[in-house]
Amino acid sequence: MELIDRNNKQTVTTNQIYFKMKKQVFLAAALFFSQLIYAQIEINTSGNIGLGIVSSSSSKLYVNGYSYLNSSVGIGVTPSSDYKLRVTGPVNVNCGAHSASLIFKWNSNGFACLYPSANNQGYIGRSDFAFIAMYAYDFVELSDARQKENFKNIETPLKTILSLKGLKYDIKKEYSANTDSIKDNKLKEKLEKQRLEHIGFLAQDVEKVLPEVVHYDDSTDVYAISYSKIIPVLVEAMKEQQVNYTIFIKSILIMRCFTVN
Repeated sequence: MELIDRNNKQTVTTNQIYFKMKKQVFLAAALFFSQLIYAQIEINTSGNIGLGIVSSSSSKLYVNGYSYLNSSVGIGVTPSSDYKLRVTGPVNVNCGAHSASLIFKWNSNGFACLYPSANNQGYIGRSDFAFIAMYAYDFVELSDARQKENFKNIETPLKTILSLKGLKYDIKKEYSANTDSIKDNKLKEKLEKQRLEHIGFLAQDVEKVLPEVVHYDDSTDVYAISYSKIIPVLVEAMKEQQVNYTIFIKSILIMRCFTVN
């Protein structure tokens, strides 16, 4: 069977067919690899892939740039439609060179635990982006004597407590939860109720008599109070008041003795 070239009506030999096919395959391969280079996709000899960057020798996938995943992702576990991200195993989130990493792991008892990678580092919430509420069965503050120094007595605790003024107040709307986009009226009412009828102190007033319990964030110009730190002052104030009461009772008894005599 002869093969005829449609362009020049001449017979085409087997060698000519092989050469043309080889040329086409070569051009297709060159086009494919040029597209890979242009798109910055690299696959090394270990099968590791680099997107926008040279592939890593230790990572199966190395991505430089933004990524968009329109589905659920599972790391060490099967993805689930209930969660956009499921992870089995410890997670370490590093937000920058000047802060400790945030670690999701389990503690020595096997319970889930969230903690910083360095002691006494990190925050939950900000003075200008605070949570509505935090729920827990217990809040435990570290208070180990071995971690403290420069012990001093609390001076004039009763006078300090008597100088504080407790108030009832409402949170201003511009600092409360934004309900403009909420369509559920019951939820709106609940959030509005949470804004009203609070009890506490004014940080600026407390700072004048007990600055040790007041925190000021100069980056946001916002004051806050560590209410638990007022407890030791209350304890010492009650003890001072009890001493004064005892002295007063003794004075009354002595006066009665003199009156009777």
